[in-house]
Amino acid sequence: MWAPLLDSLYPCLRSVPDLATKLSYICQRAFANRLQGSQPLHHFVEYWCGTANLTKAMIKAGFEGAGFDIIHSHMRSCLDICGLRLWMDMLMTHEHM
Repeated sequence: MWAPLLDSLYPCLRSVPDLATKLSYICQRAFANRLQGSQPLHHFVEYWCGTANLTKAMIKAGFEGAGFDIIHSHMRSCLDICGLRLWMDMLMTHEHM
């Protein structure tokens, strides 16, 4: 299940033969993003946020992040490729506190 899903999210990984190597590339990308500081880091990423009350409270408190759920636009939908890709990309720039 994961290999085809990752292929949909990251077409550049389609030629990678096995799931372990695909996951390794994703982990390497996340590590490189954190080392380079090239993208903004997020304090939180809320998955299945519903009406996003926690997300709203975190943003109001000054934290950077986002909430994802199927009730939002396709860019924030947990079940849409666009929303899932954005969620994965945000996880790769997530700041560990």
